[in-house]
Amino acid sequence: MRTFLLISLILLGIHGFSQVGIGTDAPTKDLDINGELRIRTINNGNVPTDGVILTDANGVVKKTTPSNLINNTLKTVVKGSFAQDAGSLVSLSLLSSEAKITFNAEEIDLNDEYDVTSATYTAKQPGIYRVYSQIKAGGTVAVATNFGISIRKNGTIIARNNFANIGITVVITEINVTPPVRSAENLIQLNTGDTIEFYFDANLLSVDLIKNKVDSYFTIEQIR
Repeated sequence: MRTFLLISLILLGIHGFSQVGIGTDAPTKDLDINGELRIRTINNGNVPTDGVILTDANGVVKKTTPSNLINNTLKTVVKGSFAQDAGSLVSLSLLSSEAKITFNAEEIDLNDEYDVTSATYTAKQPGIYRVYSQIKAGGTVAVATNFGISIRKNGTIIARNNFANIGITVVITEINVTPPVRSAENLIQLNTGDTIEFYFDANLLSVDLIKNKVDSYFTIEQIR
């Protein structure tokens, strides 16, 4: 009986002692290690031998590469335009008075989120984004022609700049005096998987856009 009571008191004492020290007699945390730490088995997710240790949402220790860690926490910055190949114009055929603007070149894409083939940006992380796009019409766009640009989130317009050209009559000739540039901008909240696309809107059958990347381009910047 005395032996049982003694063992019980020892076990209760161990259970009540919440801090454990390895290499120290005065631990200051639940586990205090004064020396090197080695973990023989760890979920490395096909990561090479050298990596960065972190924990997931459940507190499980895992290993990843430094580049994956940076890419998963890096704020998005994207800048795109038209490929600067042969020719100075990009021709768009308008169906139902609209056409997707097929920006097919990237200058910046830190998280690899813009697809130049589909001309679609897909967010990899939630946040607040500043989205801007500008286009410049090429050739002569007639007076009173209504045209512009829109930004679409998941297919829905969230920003638009669309207005008609204005002309003046000089002697007997009507001259278009409206600049051929249209731009749109907005702050947008995006969740993972949300898409951003840019459209040209006009009461035309087709239109030519200036291909030069200083005239026609877009930017997407995560600010939070």
